[in-house]
This record gives sequence, structure tokens and C-alpha cells, in this order.
Amino acid sequence: MGNHQTHWVHSGGLTIHAVTEGHPDSTPLVLVHGYPDNLQVWDKVSAALSQEYLVIRYDVRGAGKSGKPRKTREYRLSLRLEPGKTV
Repeated sequence: MGNHQTHWVHSGGLTIHAVTEGHPDSTPLVLVHGYPDNLQVWDKVSAALSQEYLVIRYDVRGAGKSGKPRKTREYRLSLRLEPGKTV
């Protein structure tokens, strides 16, 4: 994997763990995992795609290294999509 970088961004009151791979000037491509996975589910795919794209992937709220909401209602779909705008 080339140019692998870890990022920590704030979204909806939580800290979100994100990783970018590839050349920063390449076309960005965002990969989002489902539950109960984390961003590592994309490891092999990301390695291949980062040869041509800037691959951006992140742990959704409550998964992997991202912050865990305290209340069930904080897992709403609208809130789960919010980090994608920030990342």
C-alpha cells in the first residue's frame, strides 16, 4: 500500500478513525463498511484500488477505533452517514 496515512476527524460529537491510501492528487474513492465490521474489511480492495485512486475509508461510529455513542438513537442512519461528509 502506498502513501498510507491515519487521520482522526470529529463528527457528530465523536472522534472518527480514517485511513487514506494512494496519491493525494488521484480521484478520491470512499469505502464504507457495514456492521459489525471495521475499515479493515477493505484492506485487500484498498491496496489494489490505491494504485489508481486516493482511497478513503473510515470506521463508522461505534466500530473499530472510532468513538462509541452512548445512546442507541445515536446510531441512526443519518448520523452514521455524517462522517462521510467530514472525512
